Amino acid sequence: MKKENGSNSDDHLKIDSLVITILIPIFSLIIGVLFSILIESSVQELVTITLLTMIFSSLLEYNINSKLSTKKIFENNMILNAKIDQLKLLSVIQDDIIKLKHPYFKKWSEIKLEEFIASNYDFFQGSNRTHPHAEDTFGIEGINHTQRTLRCLSSVKDYWDDNFAIEYLKAQIALIKTKGIRIQRIWVIDKENFEKLFPKMENQLKSGIELYYIFRNTEYMNPDWLNEDYLIQDDNLLVEINCESHKHTNGNDKTEHITINQWEVHSKIQRFMRILERAEKFLGSELNIQNNEVYEITKEGNSISV
Repeated sequence: MKKENGSNSDDHLKIDSLVITILIPIFSLIIGVLFSILIESSVQELVTITLLTMIFSSLLEYNINSKLSTKKIFENNMILNAKIDQLKLLSVIQDDIIKLKHPYFKKWSEIKLEEFIASNYDFFQGSNRTHPHAEDTFGIEGINHTQRTLRCLSSVKDYWDDNFAIEYLKAQIALIKTKGIRIQRIWVIDKENFEKLFPKMENQLKSGIELYYIFRNTEYMNPDWLNEDYLIQDDNLLVEINCESHKHTNGNDKTEHITINQWEVHSKIQRFMRILERAEKFLGSELNIQNNEVYEITKEGNSISV
């Protein structure tokens, strides 16, 4: 993933530089001609004006390219620092293994390390399977890393009954207010529960979330799609939970899949867009959405203007 991001950054830098290099001489010539016509100058003056414009434009180009180069250096430093931290960690592990002088521990430390790498292969490839109530759940900490968008499909019936949902929604409100994050959420609901869910949906609408809904028993959509529950962060990370209820149990009836596998992510984006085409936009009552105010959810579940 890092290599791909680095490659994309290099491509953007080259394109920006190329555009600037091509446009500046053309821009300078046009400005020079227009200015010379305006003041009715001679050919010699036209050439002088054009050259001066090109000098000014070249200085501007140098300034822009310097900023682009600085940005690239900063990105490279971040990648380098991350690699240094990884090497430090590996060095500590290596030192600890070397300190194990006894052949028994030396042998089994190497075997256990190999087993650890093999059993966590998917994780090191950017995929993790966990539990919605586990310590390594994506949760609030995960969504706080959002840079642009969150696309969400909510189908677990009692998910928003959990007190955790209040804090989770507050974190999303903060993303909207402080970072301008665009959040789209589609609620998959049973028609008979629509009135019951209406207040919770209005709270989210007032928070600045783009809200949609679709009935679970619609005849025009694959029913399996409407039993999924996931979010897509910045179109490059997928978090999907698989459970019928969000209530904590001791069984293995709940799973959470977190991945940056681009095939999985883009497949889910396409599915989300298909569902969005069939979903209805939730507008709430006219009174509640006037002035497009942003609200904060209180512990009692009410909304207050912020």
